[in-house]
Amino acid sequence: PNYFGSNTNHRYRELVPPSCTRLLGPDYALLSPEYSWMHSFLPPRTELKRILVYFGGADLFNVSSKVISILSSHEFKLLAIDVVIGSQSEHQQEVRQLADKRPHTNVYSNIQTLAGLIARADLCIGAGGSTTWERACLGLPTITIPIAENQVLPSTILSAEIDSPLLQADFLDSDLTEKVLTFMKSPESLSALSLRLSQLLDGSGISKLLNTITSSND
Repeated sequence: PNYFGSNTNHRYRELVPPSCTRLLGPDYALLSPEYSWMHSFLPPRTELKRILVYFGGADLFNVSSKVISILSSHEFKLLAIDVVIGSQSEHQQEVRQLADKRPHTNVYSNIQTLAGLIARADLCIGAGGSTTWERACLGLPTITIPIAENQVLPSTILSAEIDSPLLQADFLDSDLTEKVLTFMKSPESLSALSLRLSQLLDGSGISKLLNTITSSND
């Protein structure tokens, strides 16, 4: 499902025979069924009140703690935050301690799906992995912070094409503060990005895959 701009549909051209059907790009992201259902009725975000923070279950570099610390500043005191981190993460205790000190902050572990938290959030601060397509399907504007080498290129290309913020984990303090404040002060930019994201995919990748396989067997 990853996006590489105009090169998306050509990346496997030299690796498979010409007769091979290639299902590439966000349209074929294999999302759980609730995403395609929720995609049809969630409106664009119009105001920044709640932020979702998610850097994978392990969050190896403890970016969640850095983000919570930044969002604990006075200018963000009215924002609600939902943080998701795996119960086995070595940073879970620090994340929970920081969350306990900040009003309107909830920590979740080992949940079955992110769909509910994505749907109620107005902005996500998260990594550039497969969750990119879950967020996009539900139109959640995101400040993306790649935490793995294979996330950098697709995140960079996508962010440039849809004008979505992309930051480096090593330079968060001033950059993240600036980006969040921009969305707070400019709700129209939040709405515009929400709409652009929801147009990338409708979440029906599994159905498209099954239809392709079925029609190939007929």
